[in-house]
Amino acid sequence: MRHPMGPGTPASLTEVLERSHAARTRGWAYVHDSFEEGISAMATAVLGVDGRSAVGVVSIAGPSLQLTNDRMNELAAPLKAAAVELSGLTGAIAADINSRRLNHDEAVTA
Repeated sequence: MRHPMGPGTPASLTEVLERSHAARTRGWAYVHDSFEEGISAMATAVLGVDGRSAVGVVSIAGPSLQLTNDRMNELAAPLKAAAVELSGLTGAIAADINSRRLNHDEAVTA
């Protein structure tokens, strides 16, 4: 059985695309009462080493009464800063993984 959607759910593909475009322009996405009435959330992408591919997401969710548009606007900068910090770590993680592979391969062939 499919879970009923909340009143904030996009009603058409056009609305989905408009919301996606607005989120890209703003740098973060949000929903109010979309999946379930009374729940809001906001999110932004964690980017990979190439700076373009999404490898994860940072999100904040909570009751719609507390996570209002004004509150989301206050939280947008720290949310994006956390994503940028995590994005920066993806390069360090990738370098560490590659280093371990090289060390492992060298130990196997020695």
